[in-house]
Amino acid sequence: TVETVESDRSVLVQASLPHLWQNSKLLSNLKFDVVALGVQWQKILNFESAVDYLVGTLLSEKCEIANYFDYFNCVILDKDQNRAVLATDPLGISPLIYSLDKDHYLTFSSHQIFFKHLLGDTFQINWQAIFEYFIIGHNIGNKTLIRDVNVLPPGSRLVCYPDTQKIIK
Repeated sequence: TVETVESDRSVLVQASLPHLWQNSKLLSNLKFDVVALGVQWQKILNFESAVDYLVGTLLSEKCEIANYFDYFNCVILDKDQNRAVLATDPLGISPLIYSLDKDHYLTFSSHQIFFKHLLGDTFQINWQAIFEYFIIGHNIGNKTLIRDVNVLPPGSRLVCYPDTQKIIK
């Protein structure tokens, strides 16, 4: 499928292949709700879609993602297990930024600016992360520039139950 938008000075083209996924996708059914963002570069056999593959694989104990994607991030609300699972690709090309507050509210986005707007007057700069960035050129660990907001490490899953959470590599 090819879509174009033309003007006097530019032509925007979006192309997609019917069997490859790209961009964002939202899916909901009786077992789970999922939002995913990414680009699939290779066809996946035995699954209806790339998102179905991600859900099945990310909810499994073994969780070995095959090399079907350029990048992805994915959040699954697993209704059967009463858990949320956040995941990102092995290189972290598509970061997943999250916050889990004291009341166990999980907030996530692919952009830090979302948290600045969400937090409003309670927004605080993470000065340790600023210091690390200026000294060594990147943050150590999963810090962001916003206090109490973290980035999921590349190739990891954050599994959140109502009272516990853990990062699994």
